[in-house]
Amino acid sequence: MSSARSGVNTMRMSDTKRFPILALLALALFLWGCGGGGSKSESEPADTTVAAAPPDTSIEAVISRMLNRAIERAHYGDVSGLWENELEYLHERETYDFYASRGQVEWAASTADTVQHIDVDSVTVFDHDSALVDATVHFKGPSGQETTLKQPMILYWQDGHWIKPTISVIQQQIAFDSIRNEAIKAAEEEAKGK
Repeated sequence: MSSARSGVNTMRMSDTKRFPILALLALALFLWGCGGGGSKSESEPADTTVAAAPPDTSIEAVISRMLNRAIERAHYGDVSGLWENELEYLHERETYDFYASRGQVEWAASTADTVQHIDVDSVTVFDHDSALVDATVHFKGPSGQETTLKQPMILYWQDGHWIKPTISVIQQQIAFDSIRNEAIKAAEEEAKGK
């Protein structure tokens, strides 16, 4: 019996000695495989990994990304995505905190939870830095039922990107721009006179 036991013990000792060696060998092979296995000779084929495709830069894709980022941020209670989509005059007139506490903004953020994503179907760009967007809004209700709604939207080009205001209106932006342009013109005339 003692010889049988020592055979079993020898077997276990042998397995325990082999396990660390096998584990190290497996780890070395894994790291070698992940690291590329060292330098390549000129006779080896070139690397065939495909680089990530550049993002779609079509106007539909750009607007879709902007809208969906704002919705995604609103899902987490972050209304700064909506704030970034307001016209410039509102940024000059209000603080972010005041804006975020407005009932319209709170309501928009609370309803964003049901919006899953927005598909931009078509875009018609107008001469005066605006566009009509035909979009499909995908909703998921509390029951889990998914619905869609075709929704036209007016977007504006401001500071090098498209925006979709929640509460600001273009008429007030036009008045703001007019006053600012008059002030700039008066300052230029005053500088010429001195």
